Amino acid sequence: MAVNVNTPKFNNVALTKYYVHIAVFAFLLFGFSIVVPPIEPITAMGMKILGVFLGTVYAWLFIDVLWPSLISMVVLGFTGYAKIGRIFAEGFGSDIFLTLFFIFIFAAYLEETGINRYFATWLITRKFVVGKPWRLIAMIFVAAYLIATVMGVYAAILVLWTIVYNIAETVGLKRKDRLLGFILVGIANVVMLGWGVFPFTPFPLQGLTLLAKSTGVDVNLGVYLLYMIPISVITLVAYLLGGKYIFKLDTKALENCDYTLNLKIEPLTKEQRIAILFTIVFVLALFAPQVVPKSTAVGAFLAQLPNPAIISIILVVICLIKNKSNEHLTSFQRLATSGSNWRILILMACTVPLGNALEIKEAGLMQALTNSLAPILSNLSPFVFYALSFLIAIVITQFVHNVVLLTIMTPILTTLAVSIGANPVIVTMGLILAIMAAIATPGASSRAALVFGNTEWIATRDAYIFGIWAVVSGYLVVLACGIPWGMLLF
Repeated sequence: MAVNVNTPKFNNVALTKYYVHIAVFAFLLFGFSIVVPPIEPITAMGMKILGVFLGTVYAWLFIDVLWPSLISMVVLGFTGYAKIGRIFAEGFGSDIFLTLFFIFIFAAYLEETGINRYFATWLITRKFVVGKPWRLIAMIFVAAYLIATVMGVYAAILVLWTIVYNIAETVGLKRKDRLLGFILVGIANVVMLGWGVFPFTPFPLQGLTLLAKSTGVDVNLGVYLLYMIPISVITLVAYLLGGKYIFKLDTKALENCDYTLNLKIEPLTKEQRIAILFTIVFVLALFAPQVVPKSTAVGAFLAQLPNPAIISIILVVICLIKNKSNEHLTSFQRLATSGSNWRILILMACTVPLGNALEIKEAGLMQALTNSLAPILSNLSPFVFYALSFLIAIVITQFVHNVVLLTIMTPILTTLAVSIGANPVIVTMGLILAIMAAIATPGASSRAALVFGNTEWIATRDAYIFGIWAVVSGYLVVLACGIPWGMLLF
């Protein structure tokens, strides 16, 4: 009987690498501050916190997100920053964590009703796009953008990718066709623009929270939307125009076949109509505290309701409603089980206390970074400062975890911006847009991993080419439109 000696060898090598990574993680958590002495102005506490930070980032890159985050939160309690109970309360009790938790549940409700697929199919089967390839592609991107605003990145990607697969098979587009790669990569790029259009999603929420902590500047919801909506839409258009005029993709297959034959739209169900109603309520309710004057009784009441409370109330109402069969529209437990993305949730829970620890004066870490960067950046004009900051961020985010990068760069660059007369709000907005462009390498983000892992439909070469184009076009839009618009608006 033949014995396969290669498989055990491969497993042993993989297992060895795994334990080596764990050993490095443990050393950074516990041994870094012992081996490396404090360097002024970093204190002994600062070195311990730095060790935990480096270990956490290393683990996120090479091991996992879930359990290393929890271990890091425990070890952070032994650095002198705070007690373990307070650290967990900071993370899991933060507005960021709770807002995301309830948004994921609401998105799961919309996914359960099927309204996302209905909406996407309705958009791309309009008569004015049939037989007009670039109108169709634009409408696919618009559908991805809009669905992502309320239903999340992954729901939008999976729904639109499935529809595009159907269209490709109908019109005879071969798998790994360059046009197909452009569309699929574009969807993965555009969904993040849509998801980031509201300030209560992860990256904007984290960035704006850090801005407020480091400079005391708060950004009004209406002002945020007034900036982000046009810039994100222009970014979408820039990517689209690249496919038509730079890459000059062949779209003949989409001209000569009616793909709508396989995309039937059923009438809206009662449950879907209710879902649309609650989506409108959801958006308006999150706007209301920013719009209704606090001098009124309603405004004063709404001012006391943070986003998690508003969303949870909406979810409770949804779960209380029964249909004619005396059955609940949905189950909170089922939605929480299917909708909660614990990788993102625990990651965000860990970044809150870790980011707070990095910023405390007693650690000296922010002061050390500021002292290092100030000589380089302090003599730049505001525009060059913005351009260079965004360039550094958009390049590094292709290789480093997005939330980590935002957590590190926001307080440093916003503080430096104030010192040189630049606008910290523009810096924050640019950083948010920069890290949302993490799609040019397989490790840039989970979206990028989906793109580069989809080798059945996307050629690896095209994943790199169109991913890089998404980054380049996004950066050019920020330079040409984002900075000038920010200077006028803020």
